[in-house]
Amino acid sequence: MTTHFPFPHIESLREALMKLKFIHQNPVQTGEGWSFDESLPLPTIKFKGSVKLHGTNTAIIFATGKMGVYFQSRERVLSHGDDQNGFWTTLSKIPYSTLINALPVQLREEWDQTLAPIKVYGEWCGKGVMKAADTAVAQLDKLFVAFAIQVGNRWCSWEDVALFSLPQFRIFNIYQFAKPFDVEINFNDLRNPESEAAVKVVNDLTSRTLQIEEECPFSKGLGAVGTGEGIVWHSDVLDADGNPLMFKTKGAKHKNIKEKQIVQLTPDQASSLTELISNVVTEQRLEQGFARLGENPSKKQTPEFMKWVENDIKRENADTLAASGLDMKDITSAIQKASREWFLGKV
Repeated sequence: MTTHFPFPHIESLREALMKLKFIHQNPVQTGEGWSFDESLPLPTIKFKGSVKLHGTNTAIIFATGKMGVYFQSRERVLSHGDDQNGFWTTLSKIPYSTLINALPVQLREEWDQTLAPIKVYGEWCGKGVMKAADTAVAQLDKLFVAFAIQVGNRWCSWEDVALFSLPQFRIFNIYQFAKPFDVEINFNDLRNPESEAAVKVVNDLTSRTLQIEEECPFSKGLGAVGTGEGIVWHSDVLDADGNPLMFKTKGAKHKNIKEKQIVQLTPDQASSLTELISNVVTEQRLEQGFARLGENPSKKQTPEFMKWVENDIKRENADTLAASGLDMKDITSAIQKASREWFLGKV
């Protein structure tokens, strides 16, 4: 049986802060939203930062009960005739035993004992994957870059991920050419976005992100010099869903939303509906949705594309809408119009 195992969505720093408030500060729902007990402390957490590559989320799944291997995109299990930018076609040609032997020895032993599925999540990227990509990785021939491994419900360490590699088949890991960056965040410092401590955190994350945007160290390791997308920050702390607490910081060129700063602890307030739509229905978001539609998208996929854009904005930017005094029902028709016009101009 080929079960689909979607990788958890990675949100912003302010979303990570909100997740911790729900865990640690006794949330109570009121008529005006959620209230929290601000007298209760938030934790200090160590994060590892890895380069974020501009591609599409995919995974190699070593099946439950050692029943073979299969491949998936973020949305679906892939197969012949239902590919994701050539990911299934390319990796399905690799011998099964070769893929198995790419796993660290200790994970193969764990698989023998538990028979739990092993999910190797990564980014499928390179020439042609993201049609309008201007990142260094887009100069490279297509490649799969592992960034996380999960055995059953257990998330593996970055050291385990760093052992997964088959360079002869253009399979790498995100740590191959750049060790993770370390940062420690006291989330109590972020309660007041204007405090000196909060500004220091924001400035540090911004500086590191701009360095990656200036030059992607992973791509440089494979001979492609140019811009990077940003950084994914992950920790050993689990959120309420049992997933690692994570957040992402992107350079301005690759954010799905137009914001005044690279890293923000509070959302911007738009002065009009037109400005808000311009801020959230961005070229980056539209291109990301387009890439998820598989090979050779057609006009019949217009409703699917429009719904993806709408859901992505709802998931990632609810606080931005609220800051502008709006919710999804107020802007859905405008989102649909903008995304439909863009999509029909592409296919």
